[in-house]
Amino acid sequence: MTFKEIGFRGVYHRFWAIDINEKIRKSCIDFPDIEKANCLLLYGYIDHDAGTTMEVIACGNKDNDVFSFYEAPDDIRSFIRIGAIENDTFYDLNDIFDELKERYKEKIEVPNSYKASPELMETRRIAVLDASRHEHYPDDIQLYLRTKDDNVEICWVRIEGVTDKTFFGRLLNEPYKDSGCHEGDIIEFFIYETDEGRLVCVSEGKIVKPITSDENSLKTAIKNFNGNRTESNLIEILEILRDVLVWIPCNAVVSEADIEILKSKKVGDTFQSTDNIRMIPDILQAGDEYFFPVFTSCDEMGEYGENFSKVEKWFLEAIILAQNNEKQVKGIVINAFTDSFVVPNDLLEIVKKRGSRMNEVNE
Repeated sequence: MTFKEIGFRGVYHRFWAIDINEKIRKSCIDFPDIEKANCLLLYGYIDHDAGTTMEVIACGNKDNDVFSFYEAPDDIRSFIRIGAIENDTFYDLNDIFDELKERYKEKIEVPNSYKASPELMETRRIAVLDASRHEHYPDDIQLYLRTKDDNVEICWVRIEGVTDKTFFGRLLNEPYKDSGCHEGDIIEFFIYETDEGRLVCVSEGKIVKPITSDENSLKTAIKNFNGNRTESNLIEILEILRDVLVWIPCNAVVSEADIEILKSKKVGDTFQSTDNIRMIPDILQAGDEYFFPVFTSCDEMGEYGENFSKVEKWFLEAIILAQNNEKQVKGIVINAFTDSFVVPNDLLEIVKKRGSRMNEVNE
Protein backbone atom coordinates (compact mmCIF):
# COMPACT_ATOMS: atom_id res chain seq x y z
CA MET A 1 0.00 0.00 0.00
CA THR A 2 1.01 3.61 -0.47
CA PHE A 3 0.30 6.56 1.81
CA LYS A 4 -2.44 7.74 -0.54
CA GLU A 5 -4.25 4.45 0.12
CA ILE A 6 -3.58 4.44 3.86
CA GLY A 7 -4.18 8.10 4.74
CA PHE A 8 -2.93 10.08 7.72
CA ARG A 9 -5.23 8.29 10.17
CA GLY A 10 -3.79 4.93 9.12
CA VAL A 11 -0.16 5.84 9.83
CA TYR A 12 -0.84 7.86 13.01
CA HIS A 13 0.89 6.23 16.03
CA ARG A 14 1.40 2.98 14.13
CA PHE A 15 4.49 1.09 13.00
CA TRP A 16 5.17 0.64 9.29
CA ALA A 17 8.14 -0.51 7.22
CA ILE A 18 9.44 0.79 3.90
CA ASP A 19 12.22 -0.32 1.58
CA ILE A 20 15.50 1.58 1.77
CA ASN A 21 16.65 3.56 -1.24
CA GLU A 22 20.03 5.25 -1.54
CA LYS A 23 18.78 8.68 -0.49
CA ILE A 24 17.21 7.26 2.67
CA ARG A 25 20.33 5.19 3.36
CA LYS A 26 22.49 8.34 3.31
CA SER A 27 20.18 10.13 5.74
CA CYS A 28 20.36 7.18 8.16
CA ILE A 29 24.07 6.47 7.73
CA ASP A 30 24.74 6.48 11.49
CA PHE A 31 21.97 4.03 12.39
CA PRO A 32 23.13 0.62 13.69
CA ASP A 33 23.52 -2.04 11.00
CA ILE A 34 22.52 0.31 8.16
CA GLU A 35 25.07 -1.35 5.88
CA LYS A 36 23.19 -4.69 5.91
CA ALA A 37 19.65 -3.30 6.15
CA ASN A 38 17.14 -3.28 3.31
CA CYS A 39 14.19 -1.69 5.12
CA LEU A 40 13.35 0.87 7.78
CA LEU A 41 10.99 0.71 10.73
CA LEU A 42 8.87 3.87 10.89
CA TYR A 43 6.36 5.30 13.35
CA GLY A 44 3.79 7.86 12.28
CA TYR A 45 2.79 11.10 13.98
CA ILE A 46 1.40 14.53 13.08
CA ASP A 47 3.33 17.74 13.51
CA HIS A 48 0.73 20.54 13.59
CA ASP A 49 2.91 22.80 11.43
CA ALA A 50 4.96 20.31 9.39
CA GLY A 51 2.22 17.74 8.77
CA THR A 52 2.26 13.94 8.71
CA THR A 53 5.72 12.66 9.61
CA MET A 54 7.33 9.25 9.96
CA GLU A 55 9.87 8.85 12.75
CA VAL A 56 12.72 6.54 11.79
CA ILE A 57 12.96 3.98 14.60
CA ALA A 58 15.46 1.40 13.39
CA CYS A 59 16.94 -0.34 10.39
CA GLY A 60 15.81 -3.83 9.51
CA ASN A 61 15.85 -6.72 7.11
CA LYS A 62 12.93 -7.87 4.97
CA ASP A 63 12.93 -11.45 3.71
CA ASN A 64 9.74 -11.94 1.67
CA ASP A 65 7.00 -11.24 4.27
CA VAL A 66 9.24 -11.70 7.32
CA PHE A 67 10.70 -8.60 9.00
CA SER A 68 13.44 -8.36 11.61
CA PHE A 69 14.70 -5.10 13.08
CA TYR A 70 17.97 -4.05 14.67
CA GLU A 71 18.56 -1.90 17.72
CA ALA A 72 17.51 1.74 17.70
CA PRO A 73 20.20 4.42 18.17
CA ASP A 74 20.17 6.20 21.53
CA ASP A 75 21.67 9.50 20.40
CA ILE A 76 20.38 9.96 16.85
CA ARG A 77 16.98 11.10 15.68
CA SER A 78 15.78 11.02 12.08
CA PHE A 79 12.37 11.59 10.54
CA ILE A 80 10.82 11.71 7.08
CA ARG A 81 8.05 14.09 6.03
CA ILE A 82 5.37 12.08 4.28
CA GLY A 83 5.67 13.92 0.98
CA ALA A 84 9.11 12.39 0.44
CA ILE A 85 7.79 8.80 0.59
CA GLU A 86 4.11 9.11 -0.33
CA ASN A 87 4.54 6.88 -3.38
CA ASP A 88 6.68 4.25 -1.61
CA THR A 89 5.23 0.90 -0.56
CA PHE A 90 4.27 0.76 3.11
CA TYR A 91 4.29 -2.61 4.83
CA ASP A 92 1.78 -2.98 7.67
CA LEU A 93 3.48 -4.61 10.67
CA ASN A 94 0.22 -5.08 12.57
CA ASP A 95 1.73 -4.76 16.04
CA ILE A 96 -1.42 -6.11 17.75
CA PHE A 97 0.49 -7.45 20.76
CA ASP A 98 2.47 -4.20 21.21
CA GLU A 99 5.80 -6.02 20.85
CA LEU A 100 7.34 -3.20 18.79
CA LYS A 101 5.75 -0.60 21.01
CA GLU A 102 7.35 -2.15 24.09
CA ARG A 103 10.73 -2.77 22.47
CA TYR A 104 11.06 0.76 21.12
CA LYS A 105 9.10 2.60 23.81
CA GLU A 106 11.90 5.08 24.49
CA LYS A 107 12.35 5.79 20.77
CA ILE A 108 8.69 6.72 20.26
CA GLU A 109 8.57 9.10 23.23
CA VAL A 110 9.53 12.06 21.03
CA PRO A 111 6.91 11.53 18.28
CA ASN A 112 4.31 10.80 20.97
CA SER A 113 5.13 14.18 22.53
CA TYR A 114 3.58 15.95 19.53
CA LYS A 115 0.25 16.09 21.29
CA ALA A 116 -2.73 17.99 19.97
CA SER A 117 -5.51 19.53 22.02
CA PRO A 118 -8.72 17.48 22.39
CA GLU A 119 -10.43 19.99 20.09
CA LEU A 120 -7.80 19.56 17.37
CA MET A 121 -7.91 15.78 17.70
CA GLU A 122 -11.67 15.97 17.24
CA THR A 123 -11.26 17.83 13.93
CA ARG A 124 -8.86 15.15 12.67
CA ARG A 125 -11.66 12.60 13.09
CA ILE A 126 -14.22 14.62 11.10
CA ALA A 127 -14.40 12.80 7.77
CA VAL A 128 -16.46 15.49 6.01
CA LEU A 129 -13.41 17.78 6.21
CA ASP A 130 -11.26 15.32 4.26
CA ALA A 131 -12.22 16.66 0.84
CA SER A 132 -10.83 20.05 1.93
CA ARG A 133 -7.72 18.79 3.74
CA HIS A 134 -4.20 19.09 2.44
CA GLU A 135 -2.98 15.58 1.65
CA HIS A 136 0.21 15.95 3.70
CA TYR A 137 -0.95 18.45 6.35
CA PRO A 138 -4.10 17.10 8.04
CA ASP A 139 -4.74 20.31 9.98
CA ASP A 140 -4.59 22.51 6.85
CA ILE A 141 -7.94 23.20 5.19
CA GLN A 142 -8.75 24.78 1.83
CA LEU A 143 -11.72 27.09 2.07
CA TYR A 144 -13.68 29.71 0.15
CA LEU A 145 -13.17 33.13 1.71
CA ARG A 146 -15.85 35.72 0.98
CA THR A 147 -14.41 39.06 -0.15
CA LYS A 148 -15.84 42.53 0.35
CA ASP A 149 -16.94 42.71 -3.32
CA ASP A 150 -19.17 39.68 -2.61
CA ASN A 151 -16.93 37.24 -4.45
CA VAL A 152 -14.95 34.34 -3.04
CA GLU A 153 -11.25 33.51 -3.01
CA ILE A 154 -9.65 30.15 -2.31
CA CYS A 155 -7.34 30.26 0.73
CA TRP A 156 -5.72 27.89 3.19
CA VAL A 157 -6.12 27.88 6.96
CA ARG A 158 -4.55 25.77 9.70
CA ILE A 159 -7.13 24.56 12.21
CA GLU A 160 -6.52 25.99 15.68
CA GLY A 161 -9.81 25.24 17.45
CA VAL A 162 -13.44 24.20 17.18
CA THR A 163 -16.71 24.58 19.08
CA ASP A 164 -20.11 23.03 18.52
CA LYS A 165 -20.94 25.89 16.17
CA THR A 166 -17.85 26.65 14.14
CA PHE A 167 -14.18 26.01 13.34
CA PHE A 168 -11.25 28.39 13.80
CA GLY A 169 -8.25 28.48 11.49
CA ARG A 170 -5.09 30.55 11.10
CA LEU A 171 -4.97 32.08 7.62
CA LEU A 172 -1.84 30.73 5.89
CA ASN A 173 -1.71 33.03 2.88
CA GLU A 174 -2.43 36.68 2.25
CA PRO A 175 -5.70 37.09 0.28
CA TYR A 176 -5.35 38.85 -3.06
CA LYS A 177 -8.67 40.62 -2.66
CA ASP A 178 -9.91 42.75 0.23
CA SER A 179 -11.62 40.44 2.68
CA GLY A 180 -10.95 42.31 5.91
CA CYS A 181 -8.51 39.68 7.13
CA HIS A 182 -4.85 38.94 6.55
CA GLU A 183 -2.26 36.16 6.70
CA GLY A 184 -1.87 35.07 10.32
CA ASP A 185 -5.38 36.06 11.42
CA ILE A 186 -7.53 33.46 13.14
CA ILE A 187 -10.85 33.36 11.29
CA GLU A 188 -14.08 31.44 11.69
CA PHE A 189 -15.17 28.95 9.04
CA PHE A 190 -17.91 26.38 8.63
CA ILE A 191 -18.99 23.50 6.40
CA TYR A 192 -21.41 24.38 3.60
CA GLU A 193 -23.31 22.12 1.20
CA THR A 194 -23.42 23.41 -2.36
CA ASP A 195 -26.38 23.07 -4.73
CA GLU A 196 -24.56 20.11 -6.28
CA GLY A 197 -24.36 18.39 -2.89
CA ARG A 198 -20.63 19.00 -2.36
CA LEU A 199 -19.41 19.78 1.16
CA VAL A 200 -16.95 22.67 1.18
CA CYS A 201 -15.49 24.97 3.83
CA VAL A 202 -16.53 28.61 3.75
CA SER A 203 -15.51 31.69 5.75
CA GLU A 204 -17.11 35.11 5.97
CA GLY A 205 -13.74 36.44 7.11
CA LYS A 206 -14.80 37.02 10.70
CA ILE A 207 -11.64 37.44 12.75
CA VAL A 208 -11.49 35.70 16.11
CA LYS A 209 -7.87 36.46 16.85
CA PRO A 210 -6.03 38.81 14.49
CA ILE A 211 -2.30 38.76 14.04
CA THR A 212 -1.51 41.11 16.82
CA SER A 213 0.95 43.37 18.56
CA ASP A 214 0.88 41.05 21.56
CA GLU A 215 4.64 41.57 21.62
CA ASN A 216 4.00 45.00 23.12
CA SER A 217 1.14 43.92 25.39
CA LEU A 218 3.20 41.06 26.81
CA LYS A 219 6.25 43.30 27.29
CA THR A 220 4.06 45.89 29.04
CA ALA A 221 2.47 43.26 31.29
CA ILE A 222 5.89 41.90 32.28
CA LYS A 223 7.16 45.41 32.97
CA ASN A 224 4.11 46.12 35.14
CA PHE A 225 4.60 42.89 37.12
CA ASN A 226 8.33 43.42 37.63
CA GLY A 227 7.54 46.89 38.97
CA ASN A 228 4.61 45.79 41.10
CA ARG A 229 4.41 42.06 41.82
CA THR A 230 0.68 41.76 42.47
CA GLU A 231 -1.61 38.82 41.78
CA SER A 232 -3.64 40.83 39.25
CA ASN A 233 -0.50 41.72 37.30
CA LEU A 234 0.56 38.06 37.28
CA ILE A 235 -2.87 36.96 36.03
CA GLU A 236 -2.63 39.52 33.23
CA ILE A 237 0.60 37.89 31.99
CA LEU A 238 -0.86 34.40 32.19
CA GLU A 239 -3.95 35.45 30.21
CA ILE A 240 -1.83 36.98 27.44
CA LEU A 241 0.30 33.81 27.25
CA ARG A 242 -2.76 31.78 26.26
CA ASP A 243 -2.77 33.40 22.80
CA VAL A 244 0.58 34.98 22.00
CA LEU A 245 3.23 34.26 19.39
CA VAL A 246 6.82 34.05 20.60
CA TRP A 247 10.20 33.55 18.94
CA ILE A 248 12.37 30.55 19.80
CA PRO A 249 16.14 30.50 19.11
CA CYS A 250 17.11 27.23 17.43
CA ASN A 251 20.17 25.45 16.11
CA ALA A 252 19.64 24.34 12.51
CA VAL A 253 21.02 20.81 12.12
CA VAL A 254 21.74 19.75 8.54
CA SER A 255 21.94 16.11 7.46
CA GLU A 256 25.26 14.47 6.58
CA ALA A 257 24.18 14.23 2.94
CA ASP A 258 23.52 17.97 2.75
CA ILE A 259 26.83 18.73 4.46
CA GLU A 260 28.63 16.85 1.70
CA ILE A 261 26.75 18.89 -0.91
CA LEU A 262 27.65 22.14 0.88
CA LYS A 263 31.33 21.19 0.88
CA SER A 264 31.29 21.12 -2.91
CA LYS A 265 29.65 24.55 -3.23
CA LYS A 266 31.50 27.77 -3.98
CA VAL A 267 30.76 31.25 -2.66
CA GLY A 268 27.72 32.60 -4.49
CA ASP A 269 26.35 29.15 -5.41
CA THR A 270 22.73 28.41 -4.56
CA PHE A 271 21.88 25.50 -2.27
CA GLN A 272 18.68 23.55 -1.75
CA SER A 273 18.55 20.94 0.98
CA THR A 274 17.71 17.38 -0.02
CA ASP A 275 16.80 16.27 3.50
CA ASN A 276 14.94 17.80 6.41
CA ILE A 277 16.71 20.50 8.39
CA ARG A 278 16.12 19.91 12.10
CA MET A 279 15.49 22.94 14.30
CA ILE A 280 16.66 22.23 17.86
CA PRO A 281 15.74 24.88 20.48
CA ASP A 282 18.56 26.39 22.51
CA ILE A 283 18.54 26.02 26.30
CA LEU A 284 19.85 28.56 28.83
CA GLN A 285 21.61 27.48 32.01
CA ALA A 286 21.66 29.33 35.33
CA GLY A 287 23.79 27.46 37.86
CA ASP A 288 22.50 23.89 37.94
CA GLU A 289 19.11 24.81 36.44
CA TYR A 290 18.00 24.93 32.80
CA PHE A 291 15.43 27.22 31.20
CA PHE A 292 13.71 27.25 27.83
CA PRO A 293 14.11 30.74 26.26
CA VAL A 294 11.45 32.52 24.20
CA PHE A 295 11.32 36.13 23.06
CA THR A 296 8.58 38.58 22.16
CA SER A 297 10.56 39.58 19.06
CA CYS A 298 13.82 38.71 17.35
CA ASP A 299 15.20 42.10 18.35
CA GLU A 300 14.85 41.12 22.02
CA MET A 301 17.50 38.43 21.51
CA GLY A 302 20.19 41.04 20.81
CA GLU A 303 23.66 39.72 19.93
CA TYR A 304 22.76 36.33 21.39
CA GLY A 305 20.25 35.82 18.59
CA GLU A 306 22.86 36.30 15.88
CA ASN A 307 24.07 32.74 16.50
CA PHE A 308 20.70 31.07 15.94
CA SER A 309 17.88 30.49 13.52
CA LYS A 310 14.54 31.76 14.78
CA VAL A 311 11.20 29.96 14.79
CA GLU A 312 7.87 31.60 15.62
CA LYS A 313 5.44 29.51 17.66
CA TRP A 314 2.37 30.00 19.81
CA PHE A 315 3.35 30.05 23.47
CA LEU A 316 1.15 26.99 24.08
CA GLU A 317 3.28 25.12 21.51
CA ALA A 318 6.45 26.36 23.23
CA ILE A 319 5.19 24.80 26.47
CA ILE A 320 5.08 21.37 24.83
CA LEU A 321 8.60 21.81 23.43
CA ALA A 322 9.89 22.88 26.84
CA GLN A 323 8.22 20.05 28.73
CA ASN A 324 9.65 17.46 26.35
CA ASN A 325 13.19 18.82 26.33
CA GLU A 326 15.81 16.35 27.51
CA LYS A 327 17.34 18.96 29.87
CA GLN A 328 14.27 18.85 32.16
CA VAL A 329 13.92 22.61 32.25
CA LYS A 330 12.62 24.46 35.30
CA GLY A 331 10.42 26.69 33.18
CA ILE A 332 10.28 29.15 30.28
CA VAL A 333 12.14 32.45 30.45
CA ILE A 334 10.70 35.31 28.39
CA ASN A 335 13.10 38.00 27.09
CA ALA A 336 16.02 36.63 29.11
CA PHE A 337 18.37 39.53 28.35
CA THR A 338 16.09 42.54 28.84
CA ASP A 339 13.03 42.93 31.09
CA SER A 340 12.68 39.21 31.73
CA PHE A 341 10.04 36.98 33.28
CA VAL A 342 10.32 33.29 34.23
CA VAL A 343 7.23 31.11 33.95
CA PRO A 344 7.96 28.11 36.24
CA ASN A 345 6.60 24.69 35.41
CA ASP A 346 3.65 24.92 37.80
CA LEU A 347 2.42 28.10 36.09
CA LEU A 348 3.05 26.54 32.67
CA GLU A 349 0.61 23.79 33.62
CA ILE A 350 -2.01 26.40 34.51
CA VAL A 351 -1.61 28.16 31.15
CA LYS A 352 -1.66 24.81 29.34
CA LYS A 353 -4.84 23.63 31.07
CA ARG A 354 -6.58 26.93 30.41
CA GLY A 355 -5.73 26.61 26.73
CA SER A 356 -6.48 29.11 24.00
CA ARG A 357 -9.26 31.64 24.40
CA MET A 358 -10.39 30.72 20.91
CA ASN A 359 -11.98 27.60 22.34
CA GLU A 360 -14.21 29.76 24.54
CA VAL A 361 -15.68 31.69 21.62
CA ASN A 362 -19.35 30.92 20.92
CA GLU A 363 -19.52 28.33 23.72
